[in-house]
Amino acid sequence: MQNKVGKYSLIEQIGSGTSGIVYRAEDPEIGRSVAIKIMKEEYFGQGAIRAQAVERFSSEIRAIGRLSHHNIVSIYDSGITNEGLPYLVMQFVEGRGLDFILRDLGVALAPARALKILKQLGAAIDYAHTQNVVHRDIKPSNILLTKDEHVFIVDFSTALVAGDTLGNGPISPNNTSPNTQVIGTPQFMAPEVIRGETARAATDLYSLGILAFLLFTGNNPFREGSVPETFDAVLRQSAFSFAELNCTLGSKLERVLRRSLAKSPLDRYKTALEFINACEKALSNSSLDTFSQVAPESE
Repeated sequence: MQNKVGKYSLIEQIGSGTSGIVYRAEDPEIGRSVAIKIMKEEYFGQGAIRAQAVERFSSEIRAIGRLSHHNIVSIYDSGITNEGLPYLVMQFVEGRGLDFILRDLGVALAPARALKILKQLGAAIDYAHTQNVVHRDIKPSNILLTKDEHVFIVDFSTALVAGDTLGNGPISPNNTSPNTQVIGTPQFMAPEVIRGETARAATDLYSLGILAFLLFTGNNPFREGSVPETFDAVLRQSAFSFAELNCTLGSKLERVLRRSLAKSPLDRYKTALEFINACEKALSNSSLDTFSQVAPESE
């Protein structure tokens, strides 16, 4: 590991994603811990691929740079390493990824705890949308929780800022090769993104619905498999019923979650706040009848 990036002293690697490696570092001028994300050499590439990678990294800088919210990690600086790799300096958050928390727990969160997390996420997502930023990759590994469960959304490397043109092309669920470029995480991607449409606010709300389903039930809403199999499930299948998952949180919450996962963006909740308020209301008036006793959602 190199020792310095710009003026910053690198201390340890704390994460790694598709596009970059994240280090804990120190700003020597003010003695503050920071997180530095350096683009991976293999992601950087050459020629047109290199130019697109730089543009994606620049998009992340533009996305975070216009956001100022207590549930979104802050950006402090950016630059280029001596090796010519772009880097981003961000707020260092002492916390754990929600993915590790869920893995260690192994079951659904208590409803009150799930709601506490979702309310913070919803506030941050709705705020980002007012600033014309769509995250495009809301998932547990992009969410950090501090010891007192303060939530931070991180990794805006796939974010879309109004005016940018970094959208997906169409992805065929039956013809996805290992070389197909996928912007986002298949299990959390909305149907319209798989169809090649431009991501919008409803795209993040769909991913939030997937996450809420996972928090409340302990399960993903669709059967998982290869990328083509996952895409096929998202495009064509209904989510698991609460009865199938032995979830006793009631049909009202199930209806809310199913609406959040509607195949058409127009059929979903309009804001994260509206969705989470509906979850809270459903839980407070929860009945224990299963969804199998309720008229099924029209597809």
